[in-house]
Amino acid sequence: GLMTICLGGDWDLIKTIKGNRYIICKITNGRDRLNLVNLHAPSYFHQLRGKYYSDLTEVLLLEEDNVIVAGDFNVVLEDRDKDGNQKHSGKEELQSLVDILGLKDAYRVKHPDDIDFTLSTVVHAVDGRIVRSRADRIYVPDEAFIHKAFHIHHTSRWTDHSAVSANLFGVARTKGSPHWKLNEGFLEDPEYQEYIEGLIWASNQGLDSSSVRLKWEGLVENIRNFS
Repeated sequence: GLMTICLGGDWDLIKTIKGNRYIICKITNGRDRLNLVNLHAPSYFHQLRGKYYSDLTEVLLLEEDNVIVAGDFNVVLEDRDKDGNQKHSGKEELQSLVDILGLKDAYRVKHPDDIDFTLSTVVHAVDGRIVRSRADRIYVPDEAFIHKAFHIHHTSRWTDHSAVSANLFGVARTKGSPHWKLNEGFLEDPEYQEYIEGLIWASNQGLDSSSVRLKWEGLVENIRNFS
C-alpha cells in the first residue's frame, strides 16, 4: 500500500476518484483546487504498466485543475535512477504522461546531479542479489516552485521503501476546461509539422475580421483532435 500526506494550506477534501491502483483526491483550500494522485503502478505484472499509464493519462486529461502525481511508479525514466537489471515496461507511457500534463520530478529539480534510491530489494534469495531504484517520486506542475525535496531513509521493519517529501508553492492554479497540453515532442516530427502547416494554410483562406475567432477555435480543435 501507499500513503500520501498533505500538510499546510488548510486543504479540505472535495471528493475521491478510485481507479485501478490509484486514487485521485480532489482538494481545495477555499480558493484553489488541486488533484492529488496517489498511485502504485503494477510491479509483478510489469507488462501491464504501459496500458496503466496510458489509461491514467486519459483520466487526468479530463480534469480542469492542476495535478500532483506521487507514489511508487515501479519504473524510472533515467538509467541513473536504477542499479540492477529492471524491466522498462511503461517507461514511454509514463514519459508521455509527464510531458502531456506538464509535470516535473520534484527531487530531480532540486538534486540534478545526485544519485540516490528509495527502494532496495533482494531479487535472488540464493546469492542475495539486490536491485535498487528511485521508484518513489513526486511529479508536480511545471510552474510550481519547489522549496525542498528529499528522501527520508529511516529504516522500518514493515517496508523496504524510503519516504519522499517535497515542499511546494503555486501548484493549485486552474488551467481551464478541458485540461489539455500539447506534447512538444510532436513538433520534431516532419509529418506532424506538414499537417499543422496545412491546417493553418486552410484556416487562412477567405479569412476576414468577422471570422477570425471562429477560425481560430476551429484550428485549435483540429490540432487537438489530430494530436
